[in-house]
Parts: sequence; structure tokens; C-alpha cells
Amino acid sequence: MMTKLFWFILALFSVPSLGGCQSPSASNQLLIVEIQIAGSQSSQDYLRLYNPSNQTVDLRRFQLKKKTQSGQEYSLFSFPEGSQIDPGESLVWANAQEGFADFLSTPYQSQATLAADNSVALLDPQKTIIDALAWGKGDDPFQEGSPFPQNPSAYQRLKRKQFQEEYLDSHNNQADFFLDDYQLTANQQPDNLALGSQTPKPLSSPTVLAFGSGLGIFSIITILLLKRKL
Repeated sequence: MMTKLFWFILALFSVPSLGGCQSPSASNQLLIVEIQIAGSQSSQDYLRLYNPSNQTVDLRRFQLKKKTQSGQEYSLFSFPEGSQIDPGESLVWANAQEGFADFLSTPYQSQATLAADNSVALLDPQKTIIDALAWGKGDDPFQEGSPFPQNPSAYQRLKRKQFQEEYLDSHNNQADFFLDDYQLTANQQPDNLALGSQTPKPLSSPTVLAFGSGLGIFSIITILLLKRKL
């Protein structure tokens, strides 16, 4: 009798749980980390996806969609067979007009465009939104939290903030993104300035010169006062 009871209890605890504590799918961790809505041409649009997980994600039948300012929904791109993102890697969708996507060396391309007051989302095959980003003002946008309030201008990119080489994801577009306007210097990378609330810009040459001159004058005055006291 005790032997039968032992085997019954063992079998009961060996049945896999159907709910509760299951590991999240790697696909649910995919992030939109960068977009551009215009370059030298208004059609020079691209979007970058990143896989922060330790698993390769199969993207077949995933979709990128956008909403316009009026809230109308359109397809940006549907990922074909063989599409995937490896752990710690990214991929780029880009507009194909005038060879822009080819210039970026990405096979993920279409004729769709992005514009001011738009929003974008990545959807899995079950139409579940994995990540979303909205900027400007639009009706019923794809978004997480609050939209990023500003529209990028030509060559500006909306980029996800980083801290210690990890992308931030508080599920709030306004808090998680900043505008990179290509004025960053070589030693001022976005990950070093991730916690700034506005677009970081380097000090201008006149500002640096004025600061240096002021410091020099202050030092001279201090030395003269010390000599008088001696």
C-alpha cells in the first residue's frame, strides 16, 4: 500500500504545470531600438529591432505595422520564411525607394514610409503586440506609456536609451527614448548619456573657450591675493 502511495505522489509531482511559472518566450523580449523617418529624402526611413535574449528568435509571420496621424493602420513589412534574430543581434527594416535599403545592406525592405505623428508596432503571428513606439501626436497610436513628444526631423533618429550597455525598457516611449541628432562627439556615445531627459549636445567651442579664460583669470587673481597676504 505504501509503495503504491509513493508512486502516485511521484507521478503527481512529475506532471508538468500548464500555467503559472513558465519562462517568457524570447520573442516577447524583442525591442524596437531605433527609427529614422527622413534623411536627404523623406522616404529614407528605417527601423531597427534588437534581441536582448539568449535565444534565437524565428520571425516568420511576424509583422511590422504603422498607424498614421489619423489612426489608420498599414503594414510596413511581413517577415518571410528564414527571418530570424540571433541573441544580442539586431536587424533593420528600411524603405526600398532609390536604393536606400540596399545602401543599408538589409534584405528586409518595402515601399512603405514613416512620417511625423506616426507610430509603429511589432506583432507576432497571433497578432499580439510585442513592442511599440509612437512619436508626436496621433489618434489611437501604437504606443507604450506616453508617446515620445517630439517628431524627428531629417537625419534625426529616435533611439532607445542604454545603461551599462543594456537597453532600458520601462514600457514608456517618452521615458525610454531620446533624439540623436548626429551632433554627438566621438567620446559622447548615447549609452554614456542614456539618462538625460533631452537630446545631449556637445559644448560649443566659444563656450569651452570662455570657460577656460574665466578659470585662468580666477587663478591669477587668487595668486595675487595670496602674495599680498604674504
